[in-house]
Amino acid sequence: MAAKTAMSRSRIFGLPLARTSWVKVSPVGVTNPIRRLTPSTRRNPLPTAPAHFALGDIAKVRGNRDEAIEHYKVVSSAGGEYGQAATTELVKLDLTANPGTYVNHGCSADGNGNLVVSVRNETTVQIGGVVVAVLYTDANGGQQQQRFSIRGQIPAGQVASVNTGLGPYTAGSNCPVRVVAAEIAE
Repeated sequence: MAAKTAMSRSRIFGLPLARTSWVKVSPVGVTNPIRRLTPSTRRNPLPTAPAHFALGDIAKVRGNRDEAIEHYKVVSSAGGEYGQAATTELVKLDLTANPGTYVNHGCSADGNGNLVVSVRNETTVQIGGVVVAVLYTDANGGQQQQRFSIRGQIPAGQVASVNTGLGPYTAGSNCPVRVVAAEIAE
């Protein structure tokens, strides 16, 4: 195991870790970088994006999804190269658990007054497997839910729609929809 400075490129993460002292890189991962990175994020009221990104990567490798998400959220708002990379990692970790956070939706009516649901991919990656749930009251006054799949893949920033055939729906009224599933398209 050769010791490398933290500013050197890590064989695991491919990005500089942070300006800290020595970090050992082993075949199974980075050893003891937490001790070196975490105090700097506590002392500095504005911790560096590279430090949070590295801590997110380490938490992800260790299987600590929630901690990784928290670090990536901090970096994603910073913009730049690290912000973009963190946003992508955040989406990879969180999209399936919280699809509504990354896929916006809206409702409109077709020419026959049926509900059309449109979704917009707000991520930086192409997604697929998008499913929306429509909540409505049936003829007997009971609450119902029906799921609809959005076919195909949706590139970053793009919109896709599905005509539910449910109606009548008045455009501009409450949009009784939630996004219940989405995944990164491979």
